[in-house]
Amino acid sequence: MQPSVSIVVPTFDRLEYLRPALDSVFAQTFDDWNLIIADDGSGEELRGYLRDLGSRPRVKVVWLPRRGVPAAVRNAAVREATGTHVAFLDSDDVWAPRKLELQVALLTARPECAWSYTAFRRVDHRGAPLAGEHARRWHPHQGDIFEQLVSHTAELRTPSVMVARQLLNDVGGFDESMRSGEDYDLWMRLALRSPVAVVEEALVDVRHHDRNYSRDWAIAFDGRDRSLAKLEAVVDPRRAALLRRERARNGAKLVAEHARRGHRVEALRAFVDSAAFSWSYPEWWWRALRAAAGAALRNGRRDPAPSVARWNTEYAAGRWAYVGQLPELARLSVVAGYLRHFAPGGDILDLGCGEGFLLRRLHPADYGRYAGVDFSAAAVDAATALGLPRATFVTADVDAYRPTETFDAIVFTEVLCYLPEPVATVERYARHLGPQGVLLVSMNTNYRGGLEIVRQLQQQYATLEEVQIAHPDGNRSWACAVLAVRR
Repeated sequence: MQPSVSIVVPTFDRLEYLRPALDSVFAQTFDDWNLIIADDGSGEELRGYLRDLGSRPRVKVVWLPRRGVPAAVRNAAVREATGTHVAFLDSDDVWAPRKLELQVALLTARPECAWSYTAFRRVDHRGAPLAGEHARRWHPHQGDIFEQLVSHTAELRTPSVMVARQLLNDVGGFDESMRSGEDYDLWMRLALRSPVAVVEEALVDVRHHDRNYSRDWAIAFDGRDRSLAKLEAVVDPRRAALLRRERARNGAKLVAEHARRGHRVEALRAFVDSAAFSWSYPEWWWRALRAAAGAALRNGRRDPAPSVARWNTEYAAGRWAYVGQLPELARLSVVAGYLRHFAPGGDILDLGCGEGFLLRRLHPADYGRYAGVDFSAAAVDAATALGLPRATFVTADVDAYRPTETFDAIVFTEVLCYLPEPVATVERYARHLGPQGVLLVSMNTNYRGGLEIVRQLQQQYATLEEVQIAHPDGNRSWACAVLAVRR
């Protein structure tokens, strides 16, 4: 008998997350479904679990050789679907018990809509809501949402989507030639064929963890460009113009991102590549040309950072003692408070630690391990002399230092304004964050482009919290931000 819903789950290893994901399927209040799990060449532990699971009624496992293309894995499961509708669930996410029930009821009540999606909640690897999730704004968009999808105004997650199987087959499923962005590419093609209905209740927990982080960030821009270019050929002139404009914006963003990361050659190449379809848009010229020129010409524009000898001389003369005095207390206290909240008892890497000014604001119970790095041997000697437990200090250039361990929090206290490529340096250190690790940035907004650096970082990373603190002299302020890698 044909089920109402076929549930498609692609998987590759990550058994610790797959179990609760599938448990949430078996806990559904709506039970007219079958489950199709497509395994992309997992290891023996997960394969053994799936073999046992495959003996259950309504469960089918599709065994695939390792390919590493999510679109292909999902499509392999879709080909085995027999339900009237198809619902997607990723192997590390979780459904609320009434997810299927509410979506099926909505689509039954809205026959003009052949697909639907729900609100979602972002959680960490343990299933707890991410910091700041309660304040995140999510706006539902229903009906004809093609333009909102093109502009990314509509925010969908794959495990929230249910679609009529006939419509899914009609549009061709996921595009297997795309390495990234294949989900939004499909949503746009669905939106061209049918209005969408929305359940405004958060019925999906989307898990953020270190094993779903892709370091190949540029493929997201490439995937978006491919999708926009492909659709331009099949829509009406008004929508084609929208797609071209959005494609130009995407190209400008790629140029700017390469430039921010210090990738000069890549920025210029992206500029040339996107010029062919973007030259008629003034916004593209302004953003891309400025970024490309900056990447080509930037050669130590910042005033040179003080030399090691100067750092040591200034520390010995007490030039930096003011950092430990009352006017700086507010800034350091905020950073210390953020550490207690976002990385309680965690391992901390403090870059530009000076004489251990931040560490002095922490109780030994606030951290597991503390590592400080500073340019000045005099400052490191003073910090080491504090004799605080589980704290080590290294004399090194932050721009050249290579940590060998992971940390729960990495702190940049004004050190970024002395580096030639601050955003690229943060990117390198971010690879040493643990699963739920955070970056803490504290910058003088009036010195050496401090505020500009913070804003550039906020374009690349998710901002969990931020605050600006006024200095008592009224002439300057600090920007303090807690950032996380976007998942």
